[in-house]
Amino acid sequence: MLARRVWRAAAFTRRDAVRLVIAGTILVAAMSAILAISLLPAQGFTAGVGDPAPNDVYAPRAIEYISPIETAAQQQAARAAVPPQYDYTLAKGQEFATQQLAALQAKVAPIDAAYGSDLGDAARQAALAAALPDLSSASRATLLDLDRTAWTALRDDMVTTLGEAQAVEVRDTQLPIARAALAQRLPATLPADQRALAAEILTPLLVAD
Repeated sequence: MLARRVWRAAAFTRRDAVRLVIAGTILVAAMSAILAISLLPAQGFTAGVGDPAPNDVYAPRAIEYISPIETAAQQQAARAAVPPQYDYTLAKGQEFATQQLAALQAKVAPIDAAYGSDLGDAARQAALAAALPDLSSASRATLLDLDRTAWTALRDDMVTTLGEAQAVEVRDTQLPIARAALAQRLPATLPADQRALAAEILTPLLVAD
């Protein structure tokens, strides 16, 4: 004879009900905490101008932005990479020489006028002292000591020297050297003080061509 075992359902007791309530309460509390964290307001962006960002900042969408600062920097780098281009010709050199000789004539015109007029010694000295206000005191003293003949000879030497120096190629990178060499281009027979006077007058007139 086959015996049939019958399982009897366990009864749901008061203790089981208490346990169920406690477990449900814990589950509800945990879910509430998780949802509350996700609903907390995000911390605001507090970095100042020029400060690095305290955290990663993501753009809401992909865009293209042309930076004027980076563009200018790359343009400057491209310009710096190009070597200087010179287009000197003998004709241009002569043109510059004619132009700068005219500037010399205009610069020394007050001195020419002082020596060419029938002024007394005191009036001529006053005119010469005011002729080139940018002269150093040493060069002005040299000018005041010159008579008409000495000035005319020095003036002719300056015209020749500037014309020869300006007619050849004078690159902007070599301009300071070319200006410094003007004193050596003057005749060796000139006294040192007259050479210094002439070089001071001529130096700003020599330009790059």
